[in-house]
Amino acid sequence: MKKSFLFLWVFLSCGASWSSPIEFYYNVPPNDNPHGRGLRPNLIREIDSAEKSLEGAFYQISDPKIVDAFIRARKRGVSVTLTTDGEWYDPEEHNVTDYVVARERLEAAGVAVLPDSGGGLNHNKYLIIDRETSSARVWMGSTNATHQCTFENGNVSFLFRSREAANLFYQDFSQMLEGKFQNKKEGLFYVGGQLTMIPDLPGTKSGLESKDFEGMTEPLSYPKVRVGDTEVEFYFSPRHNIQKQVVEALYSAQESIHFATYTLDNAMVYQAIMNKALTLDSKFEPYNIYPVALREEPWENITGGKLRVAQNDGTTFDNQSISAEQWNELYQLFGGTEEQRKKGTEEAAGKFYTAASYFYPAGKMGGKMTKVPVYGVLNRLGSSKGPYQRFLQMGIPVRFSAFRGALHHKFMIIDRRILILGSYNFSSSAEKDNDESAIIIRDPELVNEVYEEVFVNMFKNAYPEYVPEDEELGKFSHEEKPVAISEILFDSKQGTAGRYVELHNTATCKTIKECEQKAVDLTGWKFWNGNIPWHENQKLSGNTEELISYYNDPLENKFGLNDPEKAHFLRPDLQILWPGEYGLIVGRDFEPEFLDEFLAQYEAQFQEIYGRKPKEVFEKYPKLFVSSDLLDRDVGAGLLPYNFVTLFYPDKFTIADRFDVNASFGKSEMGASDFVDFLLKGNKFKLNLKRDQSLERVHIDESKRNSDRKTYAQGYGGDYALYWYGSPVYSGPEDWEPNQNESRTPGFAYESQ
Repeated sequence: MKKSFLFLWVFLSCGASWSSPIEFYYNVPPNDNPHGRGLRPNLIREIDSAEKSLEGAFYQISDPKIVDAFIRARKRGVSVTLTTDGEWYDPEEHNVTDYVVARERLEAAGVAVLPDSGGGLNHNKYLIIDRETSSARVWMGSTNATHQCTFENGNVSFLFRSREAANLFYQDFSQMLEGKFQNKKEGLFYVGGQLTMIPDLPGTKSGLESKDFEGMTEPLSYPKVRVGDTEVEFYFSPRHNIQKQVVEALYSAQESIHFATYTLDNAMVYQAIMNKALTLDSKFEPYNIYPVALREEPWENITGGKLRVAQNDGTTFDNQSISAEQWNELYQLFGGTEEQRKKGTEEAAGKFYTAASYFYPAGKMGGKMTKVPVYGVLNRLGSSKGPYQRFLQMGIPVRFSAFRGALHHKFMIIDRRILILGSYNFSSSAEKDNDESAIIIRDPELVNEVYEEVFVNMFKNAYPEYVPEDEELGKFSHEEKPVAISEILFDSKQGTAGRYVELHNTATCKTIKECEQKAVDLTGWKFWNGNIPWHENQKLSGNTEELISYYNDPLENKFGLNDPEKAHFLRPDLQILWPGEYGLIVGRDFEPEFLDEFLAQYEAQFQEIYGRKPKEVFEKYPKLFVSSDLLDRDVGAGLLPYNFVTLFYPDKFTIADRFDVNASFGKSEMGASDFVDFLLKGNKFKLNLKRDQSLERVHIDESKRNSDRKTYAQGYGGDYALYWYGSPVYSGPEDWEPNQNESRTPGFAYESQ
């Protein structure tokens, strides 16, 4: 069937241009430029457009392309000054090669790079652009200037086109230029409407105290800037009481809480989330605690056991006294010692009282507290396992991110109207020790856009450790996609480098609209050598290879597919598998030249689908998908007889397709022998595959594809993992045969008649 009209839409625009006062950018690893909103290309765009000055504070600076952009700016006469964290140049702390090289290149080009000198971290991730001009703007968020942060780790950053915001950030930045970092900094406040630096007086224990403000008659407030039609609150730690802002925003929730965070070890924050969470246990008793905060603002002194206590609506507060018994409970709950308690309130204030919003555990006092649904995604690499387990025990639907790298986000969304975001991790060190920046935006339209574009897809694509209720399954619904595993080559002339798994978009279409609807974007899809990841039973756990777009080395640009101007790694159009089109999942050692002898056949297939001959170099080969992990050298590594070859799309891990060696072909008695050897030797399968002879899918059960979505268990013996959602599409052994033509090219394999 001719489908030449598809090319009207196939090659998507890779760039994007916005001119609104507030813009946000993000990635969906391994896609570094979703909808043109990618972090790396847009940060480089802003650097390349700078005319006067670039002043940036980045915890890490190592990405060679971002470094190139700073050097280009310096060469055209732009003043470039950067501060960073000094530990990345300490060989006893880190493997520092990339950072040292980046710093040497920058300094050789005349860029000033100033490491911090404080005890905490210079953890900021912001850049002030053309501060003293009418086009002044600020880039800030969770994104370090590294390849990992823009390509492998999940992040969000904002751009504020505002001279006032640029000047605000410069007040923080200028202190670093003077050698003041972390607790050596002054506090940044509005005093009588004027931005003012307030020094921390000697003898204060942690952060600003009431005596730092003695003699001031003008009203004080945290910095707020109107950017366009949106008022944005800006905070800098360790001098601003960010923890209190987060906790009180969480307690104000009336509809929902959604969060995604790299770490969550701040007890104030995660206890607030647990107190607010609507679960099965709290559903019928939703009003059972009082939140209490020690003070309204960081300059208010705390004496005589006075606390701010929530009223019946759970969001307004007044000052009340509490009993000595209740005061002692607070000490014990939040780390206070008996020795501190005996010294009295003033002495005990110390580090854990000065920037605090505290609350009683559920049931201690009673009181009205509106419970709301909570959904969260945490980094799976270990930094959040403590509260994660407690969330699961309470029945709060929290998941581990499925990124190959880290979930590096640091944001919370309250009622889809309030957004908290920045470099500020929800940790004690971020509150007390580090240089951090954070924003709070109260703009329903903008916040909901972040929710829809960033959180929803990330939550769908995360690793669940619980069985969601039907209501939640429907909340993040996803349409079944017409993609199947159609061929598997286990042993090629090139050995493991030549292995592949072939995918086929089995849909047909006749109109442009129909073809667009049935086209499948494979960004973020998963191909698993095995079953579920991260399960203690090895037989239920497998190796995961995330798919990215066309085979291309993102740093070396091996096949010339990176856009040198926009700086994104991949062409978005190469992630699309159109109706009738084939693609291959291959290892990083796979060479397109392996398919050269079949290019004439592939050209004929291309002509049939698109109505013309291939023109570009990347059109002359089938679409090749690889793992985003640079260490995954071949497809099928580590497969064992009890494993599977499973294809998933990012919707609660609904199976798109699966080749199941046990359920379909019978269990093996070979123990832990290599799965590939097992197939090649024949054994129970009696396949006796020859080298370069693939296993071919000769039938796809479409009836299973249309069956109802459901939750079901996968297990061995008595060990089950309630993990799979949706209907299985994989078929039995009668639907798989050795390829009679011994073909290893996509779409030209054996088909039964």
